[in-house]
Amino acid sequence: MIPLGLLLFPIVEIATAIAVIREFGFGNAFFMWLISTILGIGLFRATSAQLSMGVAQALRRGESPGQGAVEGALVGLAGLLFLVPGYVSDVLGLIVLFRPVRRLIARRLLAKIPSVNVGRAGPAPGTAAGPTVERQRSSGNASDMVIDVDATKVE
Repeated sequence: MIPLGLLLFPIVEIATAIAVIREFGFGNAFFMWLISTILGIGLFRATSAQLSMGVAQALRRGESPGQGAVEGALVGLAGLLFLVPGYVSDVLGLIVLFRPVRRLIARRLLAKIPSVNVGRAGPAPGTAAGPTVERQRSSGNASDMVIDVDATKVE
């Protein structure tokens, strides 16, 4: 079943567009829509490059790219909201662009996603014991599952 909000969203967008056209005129309303679309395209392009570079740098440093990747994805979502024709989606996109809001959303999303830590334990790679993988939910509960794996090279 489709959530009620998704069904009402186009109706709210159309009603808002009519109100903006009545208040500012068609030309000004169209110009505002055009500017937000161009802004959305620019955000989308910049975000994709920035996100891939940020994730690659975090992985090179051996860090989890989680927070940066989620924030980058949220900026991409804001760009997508700017591309959707309508003023309500533009306002939602602006809200997501504010760093404190974006960080709050990212933290909440990351709290719900299990984290995977990969590190080296024991002898050097290629010997009997290789990488160790620990999988934990980020909630930190003692009842969360932990998987500890010792890899063995098979020839």
